[in-house]
Amino acid sequence: MLYKLSKNTSVLSKDIHRITNKKRMRRKVSKAIESYIYLIPCVILCIIFGYYPFIKNVLYSFSLVDFNGNIVNFVGISNYKDLLTDKNFYISLKNTLYHVAMVLPAGIIISYSLALLANNKRKFSSVYETMFTFPMAISMSAVSLIFKMMLNPRIGIINYIFKLDLKWFDDPKTAMISISIVSVWMGIGFDFLLFLAALRGVPKEMVEASEIDGARFWSKLKNIYIPMTSPTIFFVLCTNAVGAMMMSGPSLVITNGGPQASTKTLIFQLYETGITSTNYAYASTIGVIVFLMTFLLLLFCFRYEKKGVYYQ
Repeated sequence: MLYKLSKNTSVLSKDIHRITNKKRMRRKVSKAIESYIYLIPCVILCIIFGYYPFIKNVLYSFSLVDFNGNIVNFVGISNYKDLLTDKNFYISLKNTLYHVAMVLPAGIIISYSLALLANNKRKFSSVYETMFTFPMAISMSAVSLIFKMMLNPRIGIINYIFKLDLKWFDDPKTAMISISIVSVWMGIGFDFLLFLAALRGVPKEMVEASEIDGARFWSKLKNIYIPMTSPTIFFVLCTNAVGAMMMSGPSLVITNGGPQASTKTLIFQLYETGITSTNYAYASTIGVIVFLMTFLLLLFCFRYEKKGVYYQ
């Protein structure tokens, strides 16, 4: 009798164990499925607003497209041949690369310098920290119009204060430099916040130990601050590189690509060709070229990530 009872008890415990395991498996499966369900809206939005337009843009670049945006015929690489023999494309390419070469280092150096100044908290630090982030609160159009007035050769305050006789946006030699100044100023606020957060995350013990050893500011900057904030520097470098390649707003608002096409960038040419002239295939070809150039630029930035970025 006792043997039968123990046998039934063992069978019952095995059944309970099986049921428990099944419930655990169902919970794990349901949790895994639940996490994917939450991702579905994000994936759908990415496909609709990201991947689908990109694929359609690539198809347009190999096609002949009518006024309504319908593909009429497949033309192969003829759009790319036309683009590579277009003088306006090379003018826009030169202006874009010139803008990237000016904005990328200037924006990072100025923002990082301001973050170093604001790193140590003082009595009125919240005041100038807020002032450094002001560019974030003003729209691109408003900034462009403000700078257009400030750098006006006749009534501009900059020429008046510094006794200059520069035409700024009206001279082909200085127009792109002026546009780059606007672009740098617009990006200072957000980059400053990122650098300030990174600098204040540097361990104080490390800085104090270096000061005890007699390290000066430049030594601390080279051996402590820059290595410890290198991930943030790398992130800002990548985002600013993409932003500089995609610049078109200030050129549209301030100079409209002039004077003498000196501020016409690749994105400006894309807008001019696709929106103004409704040549969607040609504009799509420019878009693919800009994507490839930006991709190569980011690959170059990632070379810095392998060599110069220090992860704690």
